[in-house]
Amino acid sequence: MNFLLKHLPKIVFFTAIFSLFIGILMGEHEMIFNYAVVVCLSCIGIG
Repeated sequence: MNFLLKHLPKIVFFTAIFSLFIGILMGEHEMIFNYAVVVCLSCIGIG
């Protein structure tokens, strides 16, 4: 239990980095960016 508590921040950090890397490889960042552009344009009344 002490091992888990000691290394939990590292485990979470590397899991997040791994998930981010997989998302970039799958092209998810393009979809998120396009959605953000649409939301921003609709907020200011252009889109």
